[in-house]
Amino acid sequence: MRGGAFSNINIAAMEKNAEIGATVWTSEKVEKLLEDYASGAVDIRGYKGSPFLMNDVNLRKPKLQFQYTKKEMRELRRCAKDPIYFARNYCQLFTEEGYIKVNLRDYQREVINGFLDHRFAILMASRQVGKCLIFSTLIQIYDKKTNTITNIPFYELWYGLLKRHKMITIFSWIKYRLYKKYDLLASGH
Repeated sequence: MRGGAFSNINIAAMEKNAEIGATVWTSEKVEKLLEDYASGAVDIRGYKGSPFLMNDVNLRKPKLQFQYTKKEMRELRRCAKDPIYFARNYCQLFTEEGYIKVNLRDYQREVINGFLDHRFAILMASRQVGKCLIFSTLIQIYDKKTNTITNIPFYELWYGLLKRHKMITIFSWIKYRLYKKYDLLASGH
């Protein structure tokens, strides 16, 4: 290696696309570059022709000239047809332990399928609003005065909070009554 951040291997000499003068990458070429990088033979920092975003080997650049194999094209089509398959196999979260694959919860799969089934759907739900709860989910309430724990359905807690803060509307009252009726029918009463 010469000069610290630069390599004496000419990456730019890789196959060129004659029409636009850009390197056409393949999975094989990217893997070879990663092997050379890992062995220290190539240093991609400072190289503008790198296929990596901000020279982070975990991130590919957008609008990269790339030649896919037939197998890769089949996989791309499968991912386009099935977002749950794509999320399960290719989406990752960065945690304190490093990158981990996404494990979708049931309600997340339901939301994705809802978007697939209803093209113009909108999900109006912010973070941490209990999207994973259904109306009959039992919530444990601790009473400090009596030192007891009571299990109540989520809809009862929700309606109680609305009542306490004087936020009852005709729609919330109807929704509460329907939840209560459905809960009675579901429990066999």
